[in-house]
Amino acid sequence: MCEELLEILKEANYVEEYMIVQIKEKYAELCWYDNGVPEKVWDKYRDWLYKYEKLSRRICIRCGKPATLISRGWISPYCDCIKKSEFYNEAGYMPIKDFYKED
Repeated sequence: MCEELLEILKEANYVEEYMIVQIKEKYAELCWYDNGVPEKVWDKYRDWLYKYEKLSRRICIRCGKPATLISRGWISPYCDCIKKSEFYNEAGYMPIKDFYKED
């Protein structure tokens, strides 16, 4: 992900000026905040970020495998590894395919 971003920034000669402000997860999705990029690479940057935002919704936050479940309440994607956790309660999760119907 960062290597792809670096290539975009190099194309705009903007590596030294670029600054990440905050990276977090919200509603089971990557939230990336920065100081922006030059207009000439905006489309590439937007496509790059969208790709990883979408991907983040489908990756288990515990182990990094493809997610099959999503938690109810605090929305987070998980694979079946969550079933081995002491916190697992079947009623607290739903199939991810039922949550993200547009993907």
